[in-house]
Amino acid sequence: MILFIYISWRYLIKMEKDYKIIKQKKRNKIILGKLFTSKDFIYMLVNVFAFALCIILTLVLPKKYDFNSYFDLKVFSAVIAVFILNVITNIIVRAIKLRKEDKEKLKEDYNELLSIYSTITPVTYRNINSKNSKIGRKNTKCNYKQYNNQEDEYKIPITEIVSFVNKEVNIVDNKDKFYQLPEIVEKKISEIYKAHDFSNTYNQLNIRCCGISQEDNKVQLNFSRTNYYNSLLTNRAIDFKVDGLTIRELFAYGPFLQSLEESKLSNHIGFNGFIETIDGHIVFVFRHKKVSIAKNTMQTSVGASLKSKYALNEKLELTKQGIVNAIKNEIKDELRLEKLENYNQKESEIFSELSFNSVLGFYRELVEGGKPQLFFYTKINVTSNELKQAYLKGVSKMQRMFEKTDLGYKVDGYKIFFIKKEELKEIYISPDGMTIKGKFYKSVPTSTGTLALFINYLNNGDIV
Repeated sequence: MILFIYISWRYLIKMEKDYKIIKQKKRNKIILGKLFTSKDFIYMLVNVFAFALCIILTLVLPKKYDFNSYFDLKVFSAVIAVFILNVITNIIVRAIKLRKEDKEKLKEDYNELLSIYSTITPVTYRNINSKNSKIGRKNTKCNYKQYNNQEDEYKIPITEIVSFVNKEVNIVDNKDKFYQLPEIVEKKISEIYKAHDFSNTYNQLNIRCCGISQEDNKVQLNFSRTNYYNSLLTNRAIDFKVDGLTIRELFAYGPFLQSLEESKLSNHIGFNGFIETIDGHIVFVFRHKKVSIAKNTMQTSVGASLKSKYALNEKLELTKQGIVNAIKNEIKDELRLEKLENYNQKESEIFSELSFNSVLGFYRELVEGGKPQLFFYTKINVTSNELKQAYLKGVSKMQRMFEKTDLGYKVDGYKIFFIKKEELKEIYISPDGMTIKGKFYKSVPTSTGTLALFINYLNNGDIV
């Protein structure tokens, strides 16, 4: 029996080692594939082999055979050197294109964006005069209005459509209605999709918001279906030029923002929000560079699409409880809550305060042509230290490295950040960034606008 246990134990260890080797080989293959093509690799191997053969024959053959008269070693050396330079060039070009990708597919001049949609009422936020103000003013590229007491007010290119506070919200879901790409987009799919060459992309069923209405204290949200590729081709590549034109110029040109009922964009609904730990800390997350948008930026606690796998019930219908389920699962996934001790037993306690009342409102962001977003806030029964430890367990040092380079990548973030709730007002918020404790962090209007809404709601007493 002891011998059997020992043999089984050794076999399991061998299996684990073999798995790690296979996984590492796969990672190495991906890295090599990004540096040069298989054709380039074969070309290099042939030249290295020929170069080595020339040297061996030169050393082995008698001196009467003047091998150099047939093969010039300098030529082979030059070929290999050119290949190495080509690899280095590819690395530099990739790095440059990666940095430029977001700028090419989504407008980053938020002043211009606000002028395009001049009839829209954007979210405004007034910063108090704090130690972060000077640094924030220096780093932002956005216009602001300054008051006598040095308070800076910004217009952020998102527009709040409705607050759900003290409102009755109803959902109408048309699960059989599917979004159809405009014909002109269908004809240019392959060209538009190049906008995402350096992003991790995948397709999945998404939930489309195709209408919203309000009467007195009653709000109705209308939903149908789309998929993620449709959004990558419309909302998330809205400023990518193909034949001199962009999706924004064709379908979301301003100065008015088309209603969701009339919009020609995919408009899959997402949500952004903040998590407060039991000891009063608000969670922020750094996004890594391979997500489809907002690369290398600070974001809210959770920012995600409303995933159908979490939100739809057994009849494939969307309900308010489905939205709550999607938010809960996204919090668990993005913040690695499954790494908490006895998470499965504690799940209901951790999320005891999460309900549809945690969804505070609905806004549309102008960067993606009026894409709809839900805004939420909830507390979880976890301390900031427990959350930090779970997050670090979920993202080991090696895993973080691979996630940041697109290998083994599963979620949007790679680093967690905490701010005390009472210190939120000291953050200097501009549309393009947040200045926290004397340091400027690049961000995007979806995140900075959500933070502005959150603090405004706190100031107005809508949440505590």
